[in-house]
Amino acid sequence: MVAENEARQRSSAHLFLNALMLTAVLSGTGAVFYFLYADWIMPLLYGDRYAGASGVLKYYGFAMLPMALVMVAEHFLIAKGRVIFAYIMMLSVPFVLLAAHEFHNSLTDIVYILAACGWGLLLLGFAAIGAQYYFSIQRGRVHR
Repeated sequence: MVAENEARQRSSAHLFLNALMLTAVLSGTGAVFYFLYADWIMPLLYGDRYAGASGVLKYYGFAMLPMALVMVAEHFLIAKGRVIFAYIMMLSVPFVLLAAHEFHNSLTDIVYILAACGWGLLLLGFAAIGAQYYFSIQRGRVHR
């Protein structure tokens, strides 16, 4: 639908905002569920042998939440013929690898690194989308 709207020079902002909100609500609910019930989920699904992994699961949902939102934005922009998130993701990979190499004392540290990089990527990506939108308004090329 986004690609069709782009071809017909119609706005797809409502689709983008709906997809973002739905993803944020569903992924956020899952992250809160993991956070609240991680100590119960791990032994239930994997047995007492993996109960220690509940400390990682508790924060994993919050680390993956920004990546879910980034994927929505990236696929939306790809449908519009833009690949700004791909470039931003390529530039962020060395930072993730460097941070993982330097601060890998525990698996929880890796989850924190993924969370920090994910939220940073989300902020950078949405700043880039905002800048593109602003400049397209200035040039009179935006579809409202």
